[in-house]
Amino acid sequence: MKTEGFAGLETALADLLATFAAETVQKDFHRLVSELTLALADGHSCLPVTTWQEQIALASGCADESGCLPLTLFAHRLYLSRYFHYEKRLAANCRRLAAGHTPWRETSLCARLLPQDSGQRQAAEIALRRKLCLISGGPGTGKTSTVAKIIALLLETHGPALKIALCAPTGKAAMRLKESVMASLERLPLPPEIRQVIPRESHTLHRLLGARAHSPHFRHNSINPLPYDLVIVDEASMADLALMSKLTDALPEQARLILLGDQNQLASVESGAVFAEMLTGLPDNRAVLTTTYRFNPAIGVFANSIRQGNVKAAWTMAASPDYPEIRLEERASAEALWAERLPAYMEIVKNFPKEARIGEIFAAFRRLQTLCATRTGAWGVTGVNQRVERLLRRKGHAMGHDLWYSGRPVLLRRNDFSLGLYNGDLGICLPDDNSGGGFQVWFDGGGGFRRFPPWRLPEHDTAWAITIHQSQGSECAEVLLILPNKDHPVLSRELLYTGVTRARDTVRLMASQEIFRLALERPVARHSGLAAFFSNMCEGEAANARPIL
Repeated sequence: MKTEGFAGLETALADLLATFAAETVQKDFHRLVSELTLALADGHSCLPVTTWQEQIALASGCADESGCLPLTLFAHRLYLSRYFHYEKRLAANCRRLAAGHTPWRETSLCARLLPQDSGQRQAAEIALRRKLCLISGGPGTGKTSTVAKIIALLLETHGPALKIALCAPTGKAAMRLKESVMASLERLPLPPEIRQVIPRESHTLHRLLGARAHSPHFRHNSINPLPYDLVIVDEASMADLALMSKLTDALPEQARLILLGDQNQLASVESGAVFAEMLTGLPDNRAVLTTTYRFNPAIGVFANSIRQGNVKAAWTMAASPDYPEIRLEERASAEALWAERLPAYMEIVKNFPKEARIGEIFAAFRRLQTLCATRTGAWGVTGVNQRVERLLRRKGHAMGHDLWYSGRPVLLRRNDFSLGLYNGDLGICLPDDNSGGGFQVWFDGGGGFRRFPPWRLPEHDTAWAITIHQSQGSECAEVLLILPNKDHPVLSRELLYTGVTRARDTVRLMASQEIFRLALERPVARHSGLAAFFSNMCEGEAANARPIL
């Protein structure tokens, strides 16, 4: 049985379950399951249903409210039962953590580190008094510097035996967290006994939990919990429902959890908008940082207009000459911009290794980053990378026609723990003087530069342009933000906000007014039952929530 408008995976589960349904509801049930799988593919954890659809699901014999059948009905929502248990278990774990209080008294170190009446003090007091702390704030609002102070204060209170884990959903974000925390701690007036026990490693969430090859299960779970007293997760908005449920399952009874993120950025690629819903459902455990220290005020106002969906204000700023930090560009001017900026970078590359140092090359590349909304199309990542390479060849740069050439930037798309390389890491290809014409790809690891032969790298892309999704967790002096010529499902308010807030000094926007309007008027709203679980779940239900191992 096939349903018009659906294909592939959307019909596979529906075909299977419909064979068990009563013949009188088989066709309607097939369409209902297909709609559910499409919703899951779009990042929703469930499908809101009408009373009539609930009756169809119940009549099929494949759904009820128990969570024991393939499909589950809860609060007028239809779930695949696995996602129902993820949400129920996550809500139970969060409520348990949120209710946990620990004694703490203010010390002289706290007075030195935290100014009175500030968002940082509020965040620190929540983290020090409660087992769950949610810290939200836009780029440059001091989230990691705040958590560095919290680490120091907890070490002062609990001593050097406190076991702390720093982690993030991606390798790039984990590395940035470690670097930011270490840099912040170095600037703080800390006693030597605290400075000596500060954590100096970071992990991806998958590595922290003990990922198993070709398995959705982790080594650490409710039966075999993590060996930490404090777990700190940066870029928490990127963590999906399943991963966050498994993380909270794996926390030992005494552990604290601190989540850092920006609820206005893009949600996870997989299902759910967990961090945003936790902020809404657990207000007593929430602190919001609003003062921005990173980019100039004009970009902050522009980003805030986008966040609020104020099309008129945002477009006026982009089109006005009064805001040189925000520039509206014609498509024809993109190549002029690349022709102006990139040859200078290639000239520095050409002088490697005699005059140019690796750090200078990375700094030159990071002055401008092109971000695309889409991967495909003439103005998507693939098309733009081809345009840039053609332009550089026309400018006389010796690139040949091979895949590898001096100056080629690459962005990793997969982790390789054996090499210490992570999804989102940026590398630059440079000549290898020891190989007689070969190349090495250099990576900035924060503590120093490392190089690898191209053949050893995990899956990667050329990175003259990258997607806005790939840019999360990074920053650049100047950003060229390219939206497609016509409407595309990926366009959203959160996508624009994320792209704009990657820029520290200048945003160049390449978009028509109509496409810009469509994006701002399309906030991402993901269907979920977490709010219902937070408000409806009693302690008995929390205790009986089924862990997902």
